[in-house]
Amino acid sequence: MPEAQKEQVQDDKLVPIDTSGESVDVELKESKVTPVEEEQEVVEEQQAAPEPEKTEEEKPSTDKGEHNEYSEKVNKRIAKLVGKLREAERREDAAVKYAEGLKNKQTDLETQLQSLNQNYASTMETASTSQVEEAKRAERRDGSTCCRTTSTATT
Repeated sequence: MPEAQKEQVQDDKLVPIDTSGESVDVELKESKVTPVEEEQEVVEEQQAAPEPEKTEEEKPSTDKGEHNEYSEKVNKRIAKLVGKLREAERREDAAVKYAEGLKNKQTDLETQLQSLNQNYASTMETASTSQVEEAKRAERRDGSTCCRTTSTATT
């Protein structure tokens, strides 16, 4: 596996070169690579690996912008729905209060009607009783006058 990683690292280090034009001979000196340097290169490669993760983190930051924008829209919709819900609750409470007010008014009117009926009945009873008594008195007066007239008439 380490050889495959080395080849991949070497392939990653290669840069495509433009080969058009005249050819030139270049001589390179051989450099002696010690195993410590190879280990350092592997460590450097491992340290380099987290860097692409940072670029991935940058992508979520653009996603965060989209997420924030989406969240704002969702929050607006939620706020709108909550407003409608509160308005409906307020209307419901107002309707309940109105209905309770009507019920109380009806109860008051019914009690007032009953008391008026009782007062009217007692007033009418009193009036009729007094009229009956007055009629009896009048009859007694008329009856005694009537009898006197008949008895005086015979005498």
